[in-house]
Parts: sequence; C-alpha cells; structure tokens
Amino acid sequence: MAIEQNQESDLRSYLTGLEKAGKLARIKKQVNPRHEIAGVMLKAAQQGKPALLFENVKGHDIPVAANLCASRERLAMALGVPAETARDVYRERVSRPLPAEKVRSGACQEEVFSSVDLTRLPIITAHELDAGPYITAGVIIVKDPRSGVYNASFQRILPLTKNRAAIYIGRSSDLMRCYQESGDNPLPVAIAIGLHPTFLLAAAVKFPFHVSEIEVAGGLREEPVRMVTAVSVPLDVPASAEIILEGRLLPRVTEAEGPFGEYTGYYGAGSIAARQSQVIEFTALTHRRRPIYQALTSGPTLGHESSYLSCLAKEAIVLQAAMAVSPAVERVNIMLSRYIAVIQVNDKRRKGDVSQIMAAAFSAMEYLKYVVLVDEDVDIESYSDVFWAISTRVDPGRDLLIFPKMRMEPLDPSTEEMCDKVGIDATVPLDRKEGFKRTAIPNFDEIDLDDYLP
Repeated sequence: MAIEQNQESDLRSYLTGLEKAGKLARIKKQVNPRHEIAGVMLKAAQQGKPALLFENVKGHDIPVAANLCASRERLAMALGVPAETARDVYRERVSRPLPAEKVRSGACQEEVFSSVDLTRLPIITAHELDAGPYITAGVIIVKDPRSGVYNASFQRILPLTKNRAAIYIGRSSDLMRCYQESGDNPLPVAIAIGLHPTFLLAAAVKFPFHVSEIEVAGGLREEPVRMVTAVSVPLDVPASAEIILEGRLLPRVTEAEGPFGEYTGYYGAGSIAARQSQVIEFTALTHRRRPIYQALTSGPTLGHESSYLSCLAKEAIVLQAAMAVSPAVERVNIMLSRYIAVIQVNDKRRKGDVSQIMAAAFSAMEYLKYVVLVDEDVDIESYSDVFWAISTRVDPGRDLLIFPKMRMEPLDPSTEEMCDKVGIDATVPLDRKEGFKRTAIPNFDEIDLDDYLP
C-alpha cells in the first residue's frame, strides 16, 4: 500500500499517511523510557502490529514515535510504492540524487534554546546492560572540511551531561574521515531527530564519499530536501526535522562509552567493556512546536528497525555489483543479521559466474561474511527455503568457496578486522535440472481450508 505524499515529505506527513492506512497505533498508557518502550516496540514489531506513537512518556511531555520502519512494507510505503517493487525503486532513485534546496526558515527552529539540556528529550534505554539512554534515530550531519560535501549517517550517541554526549564512530565511516580531516579544530555537527523515513534510508548506508546522503534522500523522495542555516554552527540542517541538536565534535577528546546492544545481538564487538569514544559538546537545541521524538532499536532479528533500513540499502548496492559481472543475477536478499546475502540467479549463468558474483558481492559490501547463490525456484525471503536449498543442493567439498583475508565490519564479535569469507553455491547444475524438480501438489494454492474445517 502506497502513501500519498504531500508537498514536503516529513515525519508528520508520514505519520498521517500511516494513520489513514490504519498502520499507526496511538498508545495513551503511561510508559517508561527505560526498557519498557523498547520492549513494547520489539514485541509489537515481531507480532506484525502497527507503527507506534507513545503519547504519555513518564517524566516527559514529548511523545515518542517508533516502529515506523519495522517492516519492508512500511519502507515501501515511505517510498510511495508497493512492497514488491521497493528494491527496484530504491536502486533506481539512489542513482538520481537531487541537490538540497536552501530555505530561509524551517519548522525545526520554531523553538530555539542556546542552553542545551538533553534530559528534556525522552531518550530511551533499550537493553539490560546498555550504559544508559542512547539516541538511536538521530541522523548525524557534518560537512567535509575539504570538499564541503555533506555527510549524513547513523551513530549511537550516549548523553554524558546535559550538554555533552559520547558518540561511537565507525573506523571506516565517512564521519570518522571528516573528524580526522578536521585535525585540531572542532568539527561542526548537527543531529537531526524525527525525519521522513527516506532520509533514514539514505543515512543507513555508506555511499561514495563525493555523494551526499542528503541529496540521496532527495532522490528517494523525488523532491529536494529543504535545508535551513543552523543557529549556532556553520551547517545547514533539515528544515522539517522535529528536533535538531547542534554542536561540535571535540578534537582529541574521548570519554568512556558503552556497552550498547548492537545490531549483531551482542554488546559491541564481543565485549561488554566500555570503550573510548569521541565527544560532542552541544551549543544549541531547536525543535518544532510540540515536537515528536523518534526511537529505533538494534538487533539481528525480525522487528528491529535498524536492520530493515540497512538491508534494503545494502541489497541495492550488492545487486548492482553482482549484475555488473553476470547477466544471470535476478534478485538479492540480505538477511536481517546483515552478514548473509542470498543472490538469486537464472539459467543464463556462464562458467565462472558463480565465483565472480560472490567476489563482486563481497567487494561491494564489507559487512557480508556469507554469500549464497540459489535458483529461481527458491524463495530468497524465506529462511527455511534458503536453508533447504543449502542442505539438499550443496556438496561442501565442491560448492563452498573460501575468500581469504577480506576486510570485515568491526562490530562482528567473531572476527578482528580481517576474516575469511564463504561463498555457498546452492544452485542446481544446469545439466541436472530434471533431477532437482521440486515436489508439488496440484491446485494447492486454490485450496481454502474454510471449505473443509469447521
């Protein structure tokens, strides 16, 4: 189901569309931002419940929007297309970024505070051992000190005091590159909270350094992102954001940060110890009148929004890379753990295509640890179907390919920077197709059990 978008796509237009479609539940019962909100979020998403708007958060007068991106269907709604076309539409639109549009004023600055108090925000604590409440749906916006290109990304942010926070920055991220290039100078930064999901989709993946995720967001929504000058730092910020935190990343200053329950399902990279992370000092807080806070949860299973956002984006990147080396590539599904890509291929594959496709996928996305190739008769969205193909079509001595010593994402607790990666060829040999014909019951899809059962 597509949501009809208004002139400017923002969080409120998306919430309105969800509500009209019967996909938003308003929760009036008082909820605690410590563990309770996260628990309701995860259970609701796992059971296929609507997106949530917590209107009565204990200790706060700001509501919390959640589970806005907790399914592929909702991401498709944000793109304004049916779910079955979301992958192709995403891939097409990210190739057509739109420059941002500068405006004189924005709703994000309807209320301005030069004294920042992070405790005003209903920041949630999700997991048992989390070091504290974390900002999880904040998009970090910086400008490259050399090129002036804007970068937008997700990072976990732990408030330390009313106006300071620790931020974990991935070592290979564009944000880390900008931070290092700023040298001994503070790096101006803004954190935008409460954005249209297309902005989150753009920020959820690393694009080439010369490509601005803000322009990608414009391409995804097919309208320029409107940007307004920040009040205390030399940056432009999304004019329609609910909340903007402005500040500076301090040079050569770190504080203890963590643990934090990550998308891997563990606390960091296999350790619950705190790490030294960079520090932001905030210089201003601006927001809309009656702002809406947004929260995300991280994890490897059904229901965690961060994985849905990340996987859709990464699928497009892997698909493009794989299609460039073989005409046999049809579709890609990255499982919610993020480390396994399933690539569907057709009978056009040529000798050598299997290893070429696998190598292209690994090179395009360092997050991947396993790449599985399957035939067109396998449902790549179904874990059981994929593992059925692996268990019945793979000879481990013949069909496993090891790709030694490749770079791996740093939060994987089982590896250290480099690891061997595995390609699994779960396709049927082209000359043996008849011997692998799947069993089927005629007219099975036409059977309605209501005609048979009381």
